[in-house]
Amino acid sequence: MKSPKFFRFLLGSTLGFVVLGIVLFGLGYLVVQRLSTPPERPVFDNERTNQPSPSAQPDKPAPAATAPSPSPTDGYLATVSFSSGLSVRDNPSNDAARIGGVGFEEEVVVLEDSADGDWQRIRSQTSNVEGWVKAGNLKRVN
Repeated sequence: MKSPKFFRFLLGSTLGFVVLGIVLFGLGYLVVQRLSTPPERPVFDNERTNQPSPSAQPDKPAPAATAPSPSPTDGYLATVSFSSGLSVRDNPSNDAARIGGVGFEEEVVVLEDSADGDWQRIRSQTSNVEGWVKAGNLKRVN
């Protein structure tokens, strides 16, 4: 009479450990999947949310910098106040091709503002690259 109770105990314990093992394996799998997926790409203030993916934009060679020598008489001097620097684009649009960049605290000449006030056309004092950057990321030099 003792053997059937012992076998039931042994069978119940084994099944319990199997179920517990499956549950722990499933939870571990979920945790690993959550930790292994990369986070979403951050969206910064100077970007729009409806920007197409980089693969949708055709590769376009950057035009050669043929701007005249920088002169503050064309506009006014400013420094880049955005800590990561700014992308310089060929048109005042997030969809426009990137033709260069300017670094943090780099001096630029602001040549004009776009009609909507969201963009500023600049010329870099160091690299002579000329193009458009998002407005609000430059600090005027007195």
